[in-house]
Amino acid sequence: MKAPTVEEAKKLAAGPYAEQLLWVLFAYAVPLSWATAVTSGGPVVTNGTAFFLQTPRTLMGITAAHVVTAHLRQKEITPHTVCHLGDIEFDLAEALIDHGDRPDITTFRVTEKLLANLKKQPITGWPPTVPTPGKGILYAGYPGLQRQQVERREFSFGLYGANNVAHSVDGEKITAMVHHDRVVSTIGQKPPPEYDIGGMSGGPLATIIESPTGLISWRLGGVISQGLTMADILYAARADAIQDDGCVRR
Repeated sequence: MKAPTVEEAKKLAAGPYAEQLLWVLFAYAVPLSWATAVTSGGPVVTNGTAFFLQTPRTLMGITAAHVVTAHLRQKEITPHTVCHLGDIEFDLAEALIDHGDRPDITTFRVTEKLLANLKKQPITGWPPTVPTPGKGILYAGYPGLQRQQVERREFSFGLYGANNVAHSVDGEKITAMVHHDRVVSTIGQKPPPEYDIGGMSGGPLATIIESPTGLISWRLGGVISQGLTMADILYAARADAIQDDGCVRR
């Protein structure tokens, strides 16, 4: 199948095709948050992103390892620190399956009841499929810049998703680049200011798979790890490091 031109791709990205692709990931992602301090105006909150995966053996939650490290460090400083998945209190420290420095992936135990209460579902395609450079990807998460305090102890988290292509893939990570002259709005979304993805860490990156007949499907491809704001680059850890029991290959 002939690859679309830049203008054809931008038209697709602004229409229902791209909208449906984005809604795919919105069903799985949830903010993972905790307070770093308490002031007279209420708690000072930070957040990452998590999502859920069902393998043939295990139902698990997934986020970036550095997000969990930051939460555990905060618990050492302030032992009564509480983690939230969405608006539900969650003992992340007690639920860990596998947590290490590299790759930047942590897995944790969850239940079907928890997912039902969150109104979320797990990704079920298995195994993960790493994207091919130059081919389509999707990613979603909760940028901190879109987090808003709506009541003294209540926060709203803005979900952001994007269609892109993988720039490069190596043994550990997937790299995507943002070209501002090619950015178009889908379902009214625009990139976070200066493309600051802080808070999206731990979100899912999906590999778009197109069959020879033109049918579109997707598989989990990566876990968002880092964004370089000034360079407009997003990195994700390869999801094929995740094993079906929740352990992560190192």
